[in-house]
Amino acid sequence: MTLRICHILPVLLLCATHAAASLPRDPAEQARIFAACMGRYAAAMEHAWLLGDADGATPEARRELFEMMLDAILPDARDAGFEGIDVWRYRSGAKQAQSRLLQLSSFDPDRGRARRAQTLARRQIAMCESLILG
Repeated sequence: MTLRICHILPVLLLCATHAAASLPRDPAEQARIFAACMGRYAAAMEHAWLLGDADGATPEARRELFEMMLDAILPDARDAGFEGIDVWRYRSGAKQAQSRLLQLSSFDPDRGRARRAQTLARRQIAMCESLILG
């Protein structure tokens, strides 16, 4: 993905204005959060596709936004000890966890367990949403 200043600047401004209080200052920790959010949105995107949900475009756009944010912070995160393999580890771990929650919420015959999984899946996404929507 080729990044231009016209793409990165709005992302950085968004981070500075909406999420400054809730986003850690450590670039490695920011990279962890961005990678995890990318994974959660990737799972939501795939789940929407699986269920034939027309709202699959929203998770895809959010995943792309977190990818741009991660790309913007990654050089500083690497200087702070965050390696390329860490991106994969946090992204895939969060994606697997979110996928499991979404599967349980949609298909578990135990309605109590399905509701708890749905609540937790929504909380995970809400944390990511709070970083970009304030």
